[in-house]
Amino acid sequence: MRAARFATVAMVVVIAALTNVAGVSARTPVDPTSLTPPLKPFRVCWQLGPNVQCDTSGDVVNPWEATDELPCGQLYRTSHDVSNSTRWYQNGLIVRRAVQERDRGSWSLSPTGSGPTVEFSVDSSWDEHFAIPGDIDSAIRDVRGISLQSPQLGPDLKEAGLYLGADDMSHGISTGGNPAGIARLCDLLLG
Repeated sequence: MRAARFATVAMVVVIAALTNVAGVSARTPVDPTSLTPPLKPFRVCWQLGPNVQCDTSGDVVNPWEATDELPCGQLYRTSHDVSNSTRWYQNGLIVRRAVQERDRGSWSLSPTGSGPTVEFSVDSSWDEHFAIPGDIDSAIRDVRGISLQSPQLGPDLKEAGLYLGADDMSHGISTGGNPAGIARLCDLLLG
């Protein structure tokens, strides 16, 4: 009796596994370069009913580059950006893009990062809907949960909130323009 029950359970598991494999293989790959705007050929896209869904995630290390001018000199930054993103297309035209990004890096007054540095992190999640399908410039972007922080600066230089693109409304806190925070950042960078 026990062997018969085990055989029945094993058969159900095998059938369920085969059903899942069949469902996954039913997706049809799509050439990412055939979409508007086109994606790089290595991107992965699938036809899912009337839509095409593409993974455009990334992992990039950015070299030191000039970013802002501070009272104490030119500010440079380097960062490691990791993004998880998906694009949706209808009739070959982009209609939506959703992205979650993590950016970890350092600021310096040196173009090579020599000397004192200050660490920062930026986390954000944004969603774009395109008013004109296929027109990347027609995006209406909502940014939710954006945060900029630096452990060394604490509340002197911080940003957190949400930004709604359709109305260009922002809600949250931003101390990025705070003279005290910028002075503290300069003190740390000058050593």
